Amino acid sequence: MAGDTERSPLLGQRSHSPSTNPRLGDAVHGPSREARGQNVIIPMLCIILFFASWTNGFTQIPLLRLLEDRICHEYYDMSMSPLEPIDESLCKEEWIQSRLAFILSINSAIGALAGFLAAFPWGAAADRVGRKPILTLALTGMALEVCWDIVVLWFHHLPIKLIWLGGIFNIVGGGNAIIVGMVFSIATDATTDEDRQVCNIPSEPDEFPLTSVAFLRLHVAAMAGSLLSPTLCALLMERASPWICQWIGVSLLIFGSVAIYAVPNPPKPPHSPSHDAQESDSDDEDPVNRKTTSKLLKMISLPIPPSLFMFFLLTFLSMPVALATQTFMSQYVSKRYHIKLASTGYIQSTFGVGHIIQAFVILPFLSHLLTSATTPAIFRVKDEKLRDVALLRGSFFFLLIGLIVVGLATNLVGFMFGLVVLVLGSGYASLLKSLMSLYADAKHRSRLFSLIGMVEVLARVYSDPALAGLYSFGLRHGGGWIGLPYFGVALLIGVCLALLSFIKLPKSNEAVTN
Repeated sequence: MAGDTERSPLLGQRSHSPSTNPRLGDAVHGPSREARGQNVIIPMLCIILFFASWTNGFTQIPLLRLLEDRICHEYYDMSMSPLEPIDESLCKEEWIQSRLAFILSINSAIGALAGFLAAFPWGAAADRVGRKPILTLALTGMALEVCWDIVVLWFHHLPIKLIWLGGIFNIVGGGNAIIVGMVFSIATDATTDEDRQVCNIPSEPDEFPLTSVAFLRLHVAAMAGSLLSPTLCALLMERASPWICQWIGVSLLIFGSVAIYAVPNPPKPPHSPSHDAQESDSDDEDPVNRKTTSKLLKMISLPIPPSLFMFFLLTFLSMPVALATQTFMSQYVSKRYHIKLASTGYIQSTFGVGHIIQAFVILPFLSHLLTSATTPAIFRVKDEKLRDVALLRGSFFFLLIGLIVVGLATNLVGFMFGLVVLVLGSGYASLLKSLMSLYADAKHRSRLFSLIGMVEVLARVYSDPALAGLYSFGLRHGGGWIGLPYFGVALLIGVCLALLSFIKLPKSNEAVTN
């Protein structure tokens, strides 16, 4: 892993060179230039990811407001400059909000589908041309999507539905899924043997745990950026304009696409002539299209027992929970509680802080409590697998209660209380992945997680339109019906709770293999 270059295959097998003793020169003169470069890879990736993760915060809520204003102009049949927005309080009519939800949902579904279709070919292309060029392409595609949104919204004579074409730009580079994959692949390549020992990362790339120090740093960097950006965006929208936030988002994406080339490449390992010849022969005999098809067939050939299929179904059904607490939540809160869209950024950041507390404090505490010898027998579980099942069941329960409270809340205080309850169940996605990993040995685990990613992307295709449809239905009927989207998601979580009762975990030290 330490010796892989950024052109090393994502799915291919890696060579294992024999360990060598450190050179005397290294002991006398300190780390070599390559070693020093390798030591800064993870910190530099963290910095790039920190700023790149601001993009959603600086583009989603402003896009929501600009779209709302554009539809508002159509509703009142007013011809104004984009720099002369209509009073936001006049844009909360049922027709305007229904149309806004519909346009956003179709746009999101098209983007998710385009990213799904493009992700695997671009991932395979990274095996040939390297991680950085593909990462640059993916960031460029996202920047082009934001630029397209700006063009359509700025020129009022253009049909607003043209904004749907922006999602197609996810074909350029593969979108967010490829960005995450490339960043973590570069981080994996930069992990040395010593790091693997300290972080307890096995030498096989498919065996590394999700809790490695390097990955944790990257996760925290992305989370910190996602937390700060909605608040900063809210401040800018209140004092300046949503257009500025959009251009900041584009600038951050361009910054990331260029800055990635400042990250040093991991040192290339010495290869034996026979190994190089073998790789060369393999490359000559295996064209890119055949290689891509072969990898895809291998990935989907993982045997799926009934219980694992149920976990895939749980992943598919629970996806609307995440989407209902993102951009849709801003539109919902603004309409129901009569607050400006810019101010919803503060709610997003507060909810994000709750996620961090849950992930780093509450969940570890409960995990320890359930397996502690001092815990009363009625609450104690036998092993980690049963612990994760108990935590997942508890997470679904809190999600169910939280969604019902959010849907029923008639004021912002009640809504915030519902969000607090939702936070208690926000670890469900990680717990699902943890339990699903029990069904595949290390050799097949990367295929399993690739399939999980595909299911999550497909779930986005139905989730946003479903939320928009329920929201429009609730708006038409008025009153408490406006909370229908959250009641609908609560129903899905209730189904997840019921399905969880039929799942049987594999026996100890047993995993599904080909």
